[in-house]
Order: sequence, then C-alpha cells, then structure tokens
Amino acid sequence: MSQAALLLLVRWLFALVAVVAIVAFVVRPLLRLLRQKPDVDLMTPDYGSMLDGEELEIPTEKEAGDFDRNAAIEAARADPRATALAVQRWLKQRK
Repeated sequence: MSQAALLLLVRWLFALVAVVAIVAFVVRPLLRLLRQKPDVDLMTPDYGSMLDGEELEIPTEKEAGDFDRNAAIEAARADPRATALAVQRWLKQRK
C-alpha cells in the first residue's frame, strides 16, 4: 500500500470517527431533549404563597345545587389569583 493511499485511509477513518462522535454526543441528546414533554408544574407560578394559607374548594354540582354561571364568572374576575390557584389544583387532581 502506498503512502498516499494510507494517508487517504487515515483521513476517511478520522472523518468517520468525527461523524459518529457528533451523532452520538450532539444529535442523539438533542433529539431526546426535543421528544420530552415539558413539565407544566415548573412553568406555572406558585400562587399558593400569595394567598396566606387561604384554602379554596371547588364545589361540585351536587354541593352547589343550582349553579349560577354569572356569579361564578364575577367571583373569578374579582380574585384572579385565587381563580388561578383553584384551576391549577383542579388540573393537578385530574392527572
């Protein structure tokens, strides 16, 4: 085997190792990261500390009797933090 052919073989081998390393250490972790679902709990603010221990309960239809939709909307608009906390807890319970 001539020196030029050996040099060409070494270059191709080095290029192959570089491509395999890039795929193994860059592309695969990026694809794995992109496939993960985001953690919603980390993205939502914690309004619980702002309410100073106030406990919220969401009434069910059995407890509420006749449900007044307009009164519920007005109550939600009156205290958006409490509403956000109630919705956040409700969503966590549904998981």
